[in-house]
Amino acid sequence: MTLVLAVTCAAVARVVFGSRDRLWPALVMPALIVALPLTFTRSAEVGVLLAVGLLLLLKDFRLLALLPVVVALLFAFAPDSVTDRMASMFDMKDPNVRDRVAMLNTGRRYMLQHAQLIVYPGVAIMLTILGINLFGDGLRLALDPRRTRGVLLEL
Repeated sequence: MTLVLAVTCAAVARVVFGSRDRLWPALVMPALIVALPLTFTRSAEVGVLLAVGLLLLLKDFRLLALLPVVVALLFAFAPDSVTDRMASMFDMKDPNVRDRVAMLNTGRRYMLQHAQLIVYPGVAIMLTILGINLFGDGLRLALDPRRTRGVLLEL
């Protein structure tokens, strides 16, 4: 499931952002589109839709208009078993869905009442990653033999 999700996202990113070497996504994409519903896991389908939506949003906001068309085509041409599983994500009669909604509401209340338990670790992680990135940039600037006085040498 995770592999199908990762490869699908990589192929879509290559198609959306790549300027060359688009052959492998063109060959892999139909197989991924078939494999995704056959995993019978809603999390993979939802993950791919969210990732594709984010990639389209990053490329051009207007491309996000394609997402409802893709979802409509998926519902139109998917087998009934796949369509029923996708529709069951929003069925409030399902006890699993009710439990998920209750967990989301509890998490929301927890975040509002105890924001410091979320904000401080998030800021610590952000500062750690920023420090590692700046350290790596400094090492690259100091040790890259192709740079002299901050200017890249033309090869």
